[in-house]
Amino acid sequence: MSINPSIAINFADRHPTDAARVLETLQIEDVTAFFDDVPATRAAPILAEMPVQVAAAAVAGFTRDHAAAIIRVIPFQNAVRILRLVASAVRTEVMAELPATRARQISHALQLPPTSVGAWTDGSQPAFAKSRRVSECLDILKSSRARAPQTIYVVDDARRVLGELHLMDLVRAPRDTHVADLKLGSAASIPATMPVASAALDDRWVQKDVLAVTARSGELIGGFSHRDMLRAMASLSGATQTSTGGEPVLAGLVGAYLTTVEGLTGTLFADTGSPSAPTKGGPRS
Repeated sequence: MSINPSIAINFADRHPTDAARVLETLQIEDVTAFFDDVPATRAAPILAEMPVQVAAAAVAGFTRDHAAAIIRVIPFQNAVRILRLVASAVRTEVMAELPATRARQISHALQLPPTSVGAWTDGSQPAFAKSRRVSECLDILKSSRARAPQTIYVVDDARRVLGELHLMDLVRAPRDTHVADLKLGSAASIPATMPVASAALDDRWVQKDVLAVTARSGELIGGFSHRDMLRAMASLSGATQTSTGGEPVLAGLVGAYLTTVEGLTGTLFADTGSPSAPTKGGPRS
């Protein structure tokens, strides 16, 4: 592959989706070689746009340090899907290099069936202990590389969900107040073991953009957003065996889900990240 590295990397930075489409047509050795000298923070957005099978093959060819650095910063769901496909020895070595919290979240997701909500849960969904002050929470959110969330969970010492806050409520709150003393909204939760197809038909999507995903113990695992759900359904419908009538089982459920939501709200939630996204049935809590 004869490409000026700096030109190629600059192009990939500006057009990660286009770069991913080009890279996926190359031999895997060339893909791996391209990423060898690309910092993890620049490589992750490109790998996230590639077919997971190609991304997994590339990650398996990286040095373990480089692979771990990418898995550390790539979106959580991409990390889980990639590590699910690599050899167990590679997965173990990469996981050993991750921060403890990230490794634990990924490990939990990998233990669940790929058709379950837990396998598609965003482990980076912000959750703050009830003893945290507003100023601490805002500092943590500001230092995060992730897009500012609209929903923030407040948890007890065992990470059980006490309630939720909207980002703007946190921003407007007195800085020295403990988050547990703020007016918390009621959080909607679902078990990690619930099938994605069942979660898609949950009528609480009318009010919520994200549902709290919990382990059997009640511990918060992360958030399952409306966008996550649609991505999961689209991915699983393509990979699911067809029914006896020849119709994809999950594809049919996707259609049923869309019909249900359109009937209840008149429109699908707009994926704008804005607190004013259209809903019916009252304001979001």
